[in-house]
Amino acid sequence: MNEPIFEFDTCDPLLPVSDSMAVGMNGHIRMRFSENMAMDMNTGEMHFTTPYGQ
Repeated sequence: MNEPIFEFDTCDPLLPVSDSMAVGMNGHIRMRFSENMAMDMNTGEMHFTTPYGQ
């Protein structure tokens, strides 16, 4: 859970706060939907990520 997650759409690292939530460098909260996808809870956009917890 402590490893940063890389978001391919914005080329930014995400900082995990739980097994299914992370915070982006812009302050937006991301919720994991699958191993390689997360939804931006502020905008509703879907983003491709590296696997959570890897």
